[in-house]
Amino acid sequence: MFWSIFFLLSVIALVVLPLVIFFYLFIYKPRHLRWGVSKEEIESELPGDSIIPESRICSTRGITIKAKPYEIWQWIVQMGQSRAGFYSHDFFANMVGSKIKSLNEIKQEFQNLNVGDIILGHPEMGWIVEAIIKNEYLVLRAADLKKKGSAYIDEPPHFDFIWIFALKKINEESTRLIVREKYNYKNFGLVSILVELTAFISFIMTKKMMKGIKKRAEKNNSI
Repeated sequence: MFWSIFFLLSVIALVVLPLVIFFYLFIYKPRHLRWGVSKEEIESELPGDSIIPESRICSTRGITIKAKPYEIWQWIVQMGQSRAGFYSHDFFANMVGSKIKSLNEIKQEFQNLNVGDIILGHPEMGWIVEAIIKNEYLVLRAADLKKKGSAYIDEPPHFDFIWIFALKKINEESTRLIVREKYNYKNFGLVSILVELTAFISFIMTKKMMKGIKKRAEKNNSI
């Protein structure tokens, strides 16, 4: 019995696990980092890219929404914990104490956002607004809530993160929503694994969020 279990675990360790890692790194990861975008959109420069010119992980994802930029913007600008939520998987976010409830209506009290403002994703985690142009783009950077500034760590692992939302008008009826994430760090090992895991979970949440924004903007536009 013992040797059967040992053999099974050995097979998993030597065969299955490497295959799973290979599949993720070379097949699944390239796809989830580029969900819904063209080669031109992947290579295009977005506002805020210069904050982290070179990143360890960079994702660019996109979705076409049948609405004007300003009709989409009002959903983006009000996002946040204790605001309008993120239109994503609230259940999973709340499993780690995020206390998020995504709204289905526009709240005027959440429509004003300025450089330096903090958007929470969790009571103990959030982002600072680095740049913002109404109806065009929003650039967020990982924030230190105690200092109310950037959470960039100027020592190993030198972690930094930015989150970019950009609206590109296609025609009078449709707009492209491009969402880019950039992770940077100079340490490997456990840090690398944690960032990879974070990027993977982020895809699941971001995909739902983008579809949530699309659903709300298009529904509101049809009224």
